[in-house]
Amino acid sequence: MIDRPFRVRDMVRLPDGQRAIVHEIGIRSSKFLTFDNTLVIVPNAELIKSTIHNITYPKPMVRVVVDVGVGYNSDMKKVREVMLDEATKHPRVLPDPKPQLFFLSFGDSSLDVSLRCHVAQAEDHRQASSELREQILNRFRTEGIEIPFPQRVVTMVKNGGDCEQD
Repeated sequence: MIDRPFRVRDMVRLPDGQRAIVHEIGIRSSKFLTFDNTLVIVPNAELIKSTIHNITYPKPMVRVVVDVGVGYNSDMKKVREVMLDEATKHPRVLPDPKPQLFFLSFGDSSLDVSLRCHVAQAEDHRQASSELREQILNRFRTEGIEIPFPQRVVTMVKNGGDCEQD
């Protein structure tokens, strides 16, 4: 604790993977406030032995990640344009570093992409990511970009061995 791994109001990831805001640092224990508004008290002796990820130090900005799957018939250039445009227009998204879009994978039912951008404060993270998802959904609907749901092809075999596809 002498190293000062975190300060009051820093956002950290605790050893159990939970994200929380540092609420109070005491001599024997430290208190963290989770996003569920639960106070977690951790003995400093435990913290000394653990890896703590300080998300907001040395810079308070936080990365926002918006993952979405689009239909296999989607124009990926248009998907990129729409998502980056929505990020650029959002009032909480920082212009530097610039928002980026990555093509993640060929999913079972979709082409999976990920928007990465930053907001100035940890407190803006959840609100900005929620608003971005809503903006992107509305814009996709306007632009005719499909967000597919999982589908399966079922083959039914009759007793005689003939196949029917539905």
